Order: sequence, then C-alpha cells, then structure tokens
Amino acid sequence: GSARITGDSNKLAAALQLMGITDIAVPAALDGAVIDIKTPNVVSARIGSGRGEITLIQAKSPDISLPDGVNLAQLGEIGLRVMGMTADEARDMAGRIDWNSTLVVPIPSNAASFREVTINGVSGLLITSNRQPGQADGQAGGPRGPRGTLVMWTEGDIVYSVQGQTDAIELVAFAESLR
Repeated sequence: GSARITGDSNKLAAALQLMGITDIAVPAALDGAVIDIKTPNVVSARIGSGRGEITLIQAKSPDISLPDGVNLAQLGEIGLRVMGMTADEARDMAGRIDWNSTLVVPIPSNAASFREVTINGVSGLLITSNRQPGQADGQAGGPRGPRGTLVMWTEGDIVYSVQGQTDAIELVAFAESLR
C-alpha cells in the first residue's frame, strides 16, 4: 500500500498543547510538507497451541520520503509523548527505535511499557500492553490474565514482529528461535 500525508505543524502543535505536552517542538519543516510512504506486502502467520496464540509478521522495510529538516525519530518522539512517556523517556526511546518498522508493525494504542531487547544479536523493541477497556478478570489481558506483548526488530531490510498473550521471556525466546 501507499500513503501521502501533508503535514500541518500548527494543528499538531495545537493538539499537543491540548494534551498538556508543551515541552517538545514540532518540526517547522513539517508544515505543508508531503510525506510519501510505500509499504511492501506483509506476511502474517498465527501459531496456536494449548498455551495461546502467537502472531508472526514479516515484511520488507517501507520506503519513506521525508522533507529536509524532518526525521522519523522526531515524529516518533512526539508519538511517544502522546502515548504517555515523559520527555526524557520519549527522547531516549525515540533514538533507539527503528521507526521504519513501526510503519509495518504499528505500536499498540494501549502500550504500557517499552524496553530494548536483543534478538539474534540485533536491537529490538519489547512492548507490553495494558488490558483493553471492558475486559473482565480472567480474560486474556484481564487483571489475572496475561497482558499482550509484542517484540519487533529488523534484520537487514526485513522487519519482524511476534506478538501474543504471553510473558516477555517466552516471547523473546520464540523470536530468537526464528533463525
């Protein structure tokens, strides 16, 4: 697929201000700039057992055309602030995330924690999600059930993601077994 987005730095700055986020600058070069995104085909497989289900996603990195003066890490930092991270956490994490991969494997809207992990010798991102609103105790993601976990990493020009209702240790071990 593909997308073309025209930036509006004033609207983005106003939205941030409404959310109480006033300590991050919106890149001025974003205003009126056209961002082209071309995403390749994505392969997805669900692997199930009596212990639950894990979803594997694999795709080539997307092609992203950004205007001079704007980079994905800047936009990613803004997105992480919107998701609730502090300024320091967002700045640190934004510098370590491969933002191309998040365009193929979106970060869950209910993400609660982010942590860097190593998968087969490369840096990856582990995201743990809170339960979805309205889930009862004992349901997947409920207070006594497992929360959702996602691991994503890039090897060469291939983006990988595994996610499931399992703990981080088990999911990272599964990701490392995909050689």
